[in-house]
Amino acid sequence: MQSVLEEHQLSFNGSCSRISKLAMDKVLFGDAVNHLNIPNMSSLKKIEINRITKFSDVSLPLPYIIKPRELGCSIGITVINSEHDFNHAVVLMQDGVQYIAEPFIKTDHFKIKEGSLEHISISGWVELTIVVTESQGVYSAMIPSITVAKDAVLSMEEKFQGGTGINITPPACIDDEATHHIMAQMEVLSKGIGLRGYVRFDLFYHIANREIIIIEMNSLPALTPSTVLYQQMLAAGYAQSPTEILEKIGGLCVE
Repeated sequence: MQSVLEEHQLSFNGSCSRISKLAMDKVLFGDAVNHLNIPNMSSLKKIEINRITKFSDVSLPLPYIIKPRELGCSIGITVINSEHDFNHAVVLMQDGVQYIAEPFIKTDHFKIKEGSLEHISISGWVELTIVVTESQGVYSAMIPSITVAKDAVLSMEEKFQGGTGINITPPACIDDEATHHIMAQMEVLSKGIGLRGYVRFDLFYHIANREIIIIEMNSLPALTPSTVLYQQMLAAGYAQSPTEILEKIGGLCVE
């Protein structure tokens, strides 16, 4: 659909078709991130698997993640802690869907206690999401957000259902210097891949050593309040109201 709109020179929101093709393939996108050789930034090792793959064929330490190669968000993500988990996940694989295995990153825990955010340090890794826009070759990263998940993996409800997920913008566990460092690095990445329009990146960030692991790129982020696009853009001063945000992003991309 984006290609058709581009062919007829019709403007639309979100990314161009080239970026969307890259974003929807986690293997190709991960390769693109690593190929840029941005300091302290990488994508996780990914192993392609299918229904005939054996547990012993996956050369990753437990636990690790299995997820679809081309489906976004939290669809089909399974944490593998044992051979039993692996065999069960393989049985549930859908026909015609490609899957990958990648390392599991254990993150710090956050919980709301008496109205305050409590940070329980475990590994130093936190999971963030950040919106980056492009207009006439100028790249602007918004203020990142941290989402407090109940379990190891964010659920679909926590990502999209209002009132379910807890999003903190800006992240209370990261100081201003680190926040601006993340924003600058994401602008470098966006320029490197030739971003057009706007996207939302999901990433892991290590508080101590400032390492960034890119999880995925969402080329057409949902526009519900739960996806924190509005909160980030308002916090960064991109616009003064949600209405103005919709007016500004509606038509950023014409390839």
